[in-house]
Amino acid sequence: MRISTPFTQEISVNAMLEQQAKMAKSQAQMASGLRVETPSDDPPAMVRALVLQDSIAQTEQYKTNVTMARSRLSQEEGALDGVGNTLHRLNELAIRGANDSLNASDRRSIEVEARQLLEQLKDLMNAKNDSGEFMFGGFVSTTEPFSLDATAGSATQGSYIYRGDGNQHATRIGPNFTMKDSDPGDAAFEINTAATPTVPPVTVWPPSVPASITRPWNNPAATPPTVPEPNILNVVFNFAENMANNTPDPMDIERIQRAITKVEDVRVTIGARLSALDSQEDLQVKFVADEKGYLSTARDLDYSEAISRYNLQSTALQAAQQSYAKVQKLSLFNYL
Repeated sequence: MRISTPFTQEISVNAMLEQQAKMAKSQAQMASGLRVETPSDDPPAMVRALVLQDSIAQTEQYKTNVTMARSRLSQEEGALDGVGNTLHRLNELAIRGANDSLNASDRRSIEVEARQLLEQLKDLMNAKNDSGEFMFGGFVSTTEPFSLDATAGSATQGSYIYRGDGNQHATRIGPNFTMKDSDPGDAAFEINTAATPTVPPVTVWPPSVPASITRPWNNPAATPPTVPEPNILNVVFNFAENMANNTPDPMDIERIQRAITKVEDVRVTIGARLSALDSQEDLQVKFVADEKGYLSTARDLDYSEAISRYNLQSTALQAAQQSYAKVQKLSLFNYL
């Protein structure tokens, strides 16, 4: 093997370049805080890091979904709270209106307040969420779920009909966990008028309501029902009419109390769902924390080790530079 002057200098230069590359790599790692920046650094660790990153991103999306579902349920619970408070006031009015000591004038004053509360109930039952969708319309979220149709029910009074459907919005909050984050208006605001009353009925209302109601009138252009639906609005409307006509009906109290029970039952289910969301979020927070710990172990840099390695590389570079300084002064002609 022939050793020439250029060859010896090339070896020294390559040694310096190699040490500079190692130092540059160490500096980049310390700047980023990552031990594994490219697959070539540690292929198994990089694969593990990619899997963990995907798992963390998926769980973070589930956490976002939990927040969205909690927001929808909290808004619904707020609307139902308002409905419940209004119904409790109507219950007081109904009990008062059934008092035999009241005259027609007294009951007309009750009618005035009942109709105001009716409008308040209608606004709450047609409330929108923060996305601008009607909360109690099921999947029919762009059409006002409860409206007064003059052609429905009584020919002279009309009837409040439900134009939504019976579906519930669902949000996936885990790989195998889907949460119902809404309640349709028929599930929340319709009562069973066919049950045996606790007070003797003076009148029967609605006249005849099938046990299972099929609604072809979800479409506003469809033919409305001929029998008033047993929803809360019609209950209150009927109560106000009884007060206006000075014909108190003990069943008004029964219906309003059933409506209160129905709303409270739905609120109980909302509370259970909110509790489940809280538990799921706690699990997700812990899971993400654990996964980030595993990710840190797989790819993050040990600064103590990196600084020690960098100092060794710096020393090696200085030695290579000093060696080159001496080698470049040598020549075979010095020995001729």
